[in-house]
Formats: sequence, structure tokens, C-alpha cells
Amino acid sequence: MGQKKFALVIGNANYNDHSLNLKNPVLDANVISDSLKACNFAVSKLLNASLKQFKLELVKFAQKIDSEKCVALFYYSGHGVQSQGTNYLIPTDAQIASEAALMDAAISLEDIFSVFKNSKAIVNIFVLDACRSNPFVRGLQIGLAPAKNPEESIILFSAAPGQAAYESTIDSVRDYSIILSKYLTDSTLTIEQIHKSASRIIRKTFPTQIPWISSNLDFDLYLSGIKSGILNTENLRQFTSNRAMNYSYENNTPPTGKPDSSNAGKIRKRDIYEVKNTALFIGTDEYTSSDWPKLHNPIFDVASVASDLKTHFDFDTIVMRNPNRNEIQIALRQLTKESEKDSMVNSNILIYISGHGGFDPNSEGYIVPTDAKTLTNDEFLDTYITYSSLKKSLEHFKCRHLLLVLDVCNGGNFSDPKNLYRSKKKEYPELAPREVYIRKARFKSKLFITSGGKENVFDGIENKHSPFAYKFISEIRNAYVANKALTFARLFVEMEALNPQPTHGDFGDSEPEGDFIFLPKK
Repeated sequence: MGQKKFALVIGNANYNDHSLNLKNPVLDANVISDSLKACNFAVSKLLNASLKQFKLELVKFAQKIDSEKCVALFYYSGHGVQSQGTNYLIPTDAQIASEAALMDAAISLEDIFSVFKNSKAIVNIFVLDACRSNPFVRGLQIGLAPAKNPEESIILFSAAPGQAAYESTIDSVRDYSIILSKYLTDSTLTIEQIHKSASRIIRKTFPTQIPWISSNLDFDLYLSGIKSGILNTENLRQFTSNRAMNYSYENNTPPTGKPDSSNAGKIRKRDIYEVKNTALFIGTDEYTSSDWPKLHNPIFDVASVASDLKTHFDFDTIVMRNPNRNEIQIALRQLTKESEKDSMVNSNILIYISGHGGFDPNSEGYIVPTDAKTLTNDEFLDTYITYSSLKKSLEHFKCRHLLLVLDVCNGGNFSDPKNLYRSKKKEYPELAPREVYIRKARFKSKLFITSGGKENVFDGIENKHSPFAYKFISEIRNAYVANKALTFARLFVEMEALNPQPTHGDFGDSEPEGDFIFLPKK
């Protein structure tokens, strides 16, 4: 790859308030710098940075990555906190007497993201070993909050949202950054594989610390060796060509296997490793029609759910951002064809749609694409996705398990809600996750869940998820952390307390015992 690679590495260990001092950040920054130099990064390193030094170095780095196309990497080790959903990195001279003082005394992660957004960098990498415990004012939450990725970026966190990273005081016990540095120069590993390799070791050493990753990259990224750079991923499914660059296709390749024709339709134990999980995400927050105001969170919501399912549940994810009606239809047709190829394998397909939805009392409910016309100019809803057409399309899917998630207004008009799950007994605490899967997976399912009934639902505060998406994300993360299979039955039981109350049901050829199961990676 011909592009240059620039890295800004900051390690803050020695604070003016000595009670805040950390043992490892300077060491972390040094070893990370050495590894990045071995990967041909031009490294700018700053140790024990004051607020003024921090800001000045960001300005210098911004000039570097704005001078030419490049790969840009930002690394930080030290104190970091979250306040009201915003993440802050703490300079060594910070005086934080109150939560309100953070804005002036610290550097927000959004400020750092803006440096990268406004540059010529074609790939942005962020490594944050800042999820320390909170030694500052009372009321600040532990760890960092989920962050909204800038375009073409990947973020590596040393701990999951809301978790603290362990600060080892024993020389023989290595922290996240030290372990990560050992893998950075491995030319056979993508950056995601590097993170996962470090994560496995961390979780053995510190079981309560779960390193986290958030990405919207649509390609494999290698940092070192012959493969260094962006690889052409021709295997990515291109649903459309004219606007493909507006979408983020987040792919991994879970193992698939050919079915045993003598046992067609039967689920074997080895099938749990042959499952093909696919998820299509459609997020729309901008509209050409004046009938439909701009929304805050749909794209943020779908990107966050996609990242979690890809990273922790082996889903092959496709994220479409503000697609028009034709592109949505093409995507659904393509996914129908894919489901036919995998019909003999125990395939799972999830479709998650977030944006505006509506209901015409003289007609039916519908989803609003970005190019939908005003209702007065489209009496027959020709530029909308009606629920009847969506249901008809999904009924042609040949996969064994299908789940439709509608986080839109009036989603309850999709189908007649059914009280499929009446209690919280729909779980199998005596069984391991894959045993739960084997028990349930033999039944076909076509299920749906909506964020409300026949009413409007909340978009939520900008960059903090809709209430429905926030709860959905929380439940799948809880399942991953606990290493438990999450059935749709359990998911709905946990979500039904939301207001408005979600609705759910089945349709098509779904069998009464059918379920949709989120199975954490091994």
C-alpha cells in the first residue's frame, strides 16, 4: 500500500495530583510506539501531556494527516472518564472539582474525532486504553461510554462500555496495551484479529475486563508486512453500485458447511459451527420530503447493533445508510437469493430497520425511505415500503430463522401482535449456550419485534440511541458478557417494560415452537 501511515501516541501517568498517578501508561506508550514504528508508522509520541501540550500536539498531527492521503492512528493510555454520554481524556494538569469542569479541563473524544474527520486520512484507527476507574468527582460513571465511529474508522477499547480496565501493579502481569503491542507487527493478522488475540489473553488474566471493538470498515486492514494496508474484498456483497460508497458493509466469514443429505432438516451438534448468520441493517435519518424531519439516531443505532453482532455473535453484517426505495428492494431481493443458497444450512437472518414509519388509516402502515415523496403527492404510497410488501418479500426467505426488528413509528401495524411468550420461564439455565441452540434450532421461525404499537416512538437524544435501540444493545451485550444464548423469547421479556411497549409476533411459515437465538462466539 502506497499511503503513508501516521500515529499520535500519548501516555499520561504522572499527574499533578499525585493521587491520580498510574503505573503503566508511559511504558504502554513506549512499547506501542516501538511496535508502530516497526509497522512503518511515522510516530509522534507525547508523554505526561498537559492540556496545552495535548491540544498543541493535536494541531500538529492534524496538519500531518491533512497533507496527503494516509492511514491515521491515535493511541491514548491514561485516565479517561465519561459524563452524560461524552468521553473525556484527562491531561496531567487537569483540575476537576466538578463534572462541569470537564469541558474546560479535559479533551473530549469528539474533539479528537473531529481532527480525523476533517483530514485526508482514508482510514482512522483509535486505540483507547483509558477505561480506568474514576478517581475524580462523585457521579462520573466508570469506564468510557459507547462512541459513534467517524467514517472509515475502527476503535479499540481496552474494556467494554462502562467497565474499568485493570491497572496491573505486578511487573509480570501485562495489561491490554502491552499484550496488544506483541501482536501489532504480526503480518498475518488483521487489526481486528490483533485485538481479539489480545482480548483472549486479557480475559484469562482479568475475567471481569472485556476489551471492546467498534468498526465501520468494509475491508480487512493489516498494519504490517507484505499485506500492509487495505485489501480488496471482492467477496463483499454489493447490493448496489451507484451508491455503494455511502454504505458500510461490515463482513466476517463464519464457517459454513454442506448439509448431510441423509439428515436434511435435522440439526446436528456440529451444525452450531456451520450456522451462517447474516444481518441487514437499514438506517435512515435524512429525507427529501418535508413531511419527514431529520432524525438523530437511526444510523448510529444500526451501526452500533451491527458492530456488536459482528464482533461478538459471528454475524456477517451489511449496513445501509439512507438508502432509497429501489436500493432497499434490491437488497431484500439479493438477501432472498442468498437465503435460498443456504436453505439446507441452519441459517439465521436478521433485518433491522430504523427511521420514520407511518400509518394511513385508509390503507396500511409503511416505512419511509430517504427518497419518499410527500404524502399528498403519493396517494398510493408508491415511493414507500408498505408493510404488506415487506411481509410478502420476507415470506419468500428460505432461511430457517428470520427476525425482523422495526424501530419505527407505527411499527405495530406490521402484523397482528401475538402474545407468544407469557412468562420469564423461557430459558434453560441448566444448559450451555450451544445446547440451548440445539434444542431450539430445529424449529423454523419468522418473527418480528417493533419498538411500539400503533403510535409514535422516541428517537432519543442525539448520539445516545433511541430507548428501544439502547435496550436492545444492552441485552445482547449482557448475553455476550454472561456467555449465554439469548433467545428471542427472553429478549422480548426484557424489552416489554419499555414505554411505548414493543409488540412482537410471527408470520409466514413460522412454527409455534420456533425461536431466534443470538449465540455468543466460542
